[in-house]
Amino acid sequence: MEDNSDGDDDHHYAYPTVVFKKKANPKTSQSEKAESSETGRARNFYDNMQFSVRQKGNTARKVSTAQPNIQETAKVSNPSSTNFNNTVAIIYVAIIINLVFTAGTFLFLFQSCQTQEALKKNQMKKIEKLTVAEKLLNMSRSELLKEMNTLHLNNTKLAEEMGVLRNETEIMRQSFIRTKSDVSKLFNLQSSTTRTDARQDSSLNTLDRKVSALSVVRLVGSGLSYRGRVEIYHQGIWGTVCDDSFDSKDAKVVCKMLGYVNGGVSSTKYGQGTGKIWLDELSCTGTEPSLFHCAHNGWGAHNCNHGEDVMMYCY
Repeated sequence: MEDNSDGDDDHHYAYPTVVFKKKANPKTSQSEKAESSETGRARNFYDNMQFSVRQKGNTARKVSTAQPNIQETAKVSNPSSTNFNNTVAIIYVAIIINLVFTAGTFLFLFQSCQTQEALKKNQMKKIEKLTVAEKLLNMSRSELLKEMNTLHLNNTKLAEEMGVLRNETEIMRQSFIRTKSDVSKLFNLQSSTTRTDARQDSSLNTLDRKVSALSVVRLVGSGLSYRGRVEIYHQGIWGTVCDDSFDSKDAKVVCKMLGYVNGGVSSTKYGQGTGKIWLDELSCTGTEPSLFHCAHNGWGAHNCNHGEDVMMYCY
């Protein structure tokens, strides 16, 4: 037997070749012709098997293992070649089983790869959905925080408006109470004046005093009766009052003479007076009924000019 190897094969597998020698008998029997035909078919099968072995290394190793058995079978085969056919059938079955097993393995691996790819795709889709949902949740959270801030600002403004409204309501309530009290006093005064002549005379005297006070003191320069420059009427002449020592107590007495409750010194200038300066260094306690009862330097005694005229207001 001869050993032949394919130079193109990377693994350099060596496959033995079966050589069948003819017998010296010139007469060829029918059984020898059949044997020769079977040998030719075996050679063709073996050549095809070598090509398959080059494609699949595992099959090649199995075939190379089975080659000596084929040679032995070929040497000792009967003319009927039954054992040889059985061996070929077994090899076919082995090859088919190997191919089926290989194909099943590749199919299983292919399906596993497809399953893994599908799982990866599903996982990526789920991750994308979760990412989108997280973005939407963050946007919703930001919008909710903005709305909460806006609502808080609106509540603050509403609270401030409520506070202002509450204050205005309280002022109106107090004004209503004072008005009601004044109305009650007027009714009481009217009833008392109708019942008693003495009380009526007293009210008339009080009114006369107020009228006389209005005729001897005034606030000018502003166009308002409760704000301006103080002027006092004495000896038939209107004159001013110097601001030396003049304070809120003196202003209170002037305001009582004009029918108001209280007053104060004003920094606003309402123009300078002319003519007489009647009073200087005026010193009232705030309880006097008029300026004529307050202490001062004397009528017409002063060291002032009209740039020092008293400016005041009443309320």
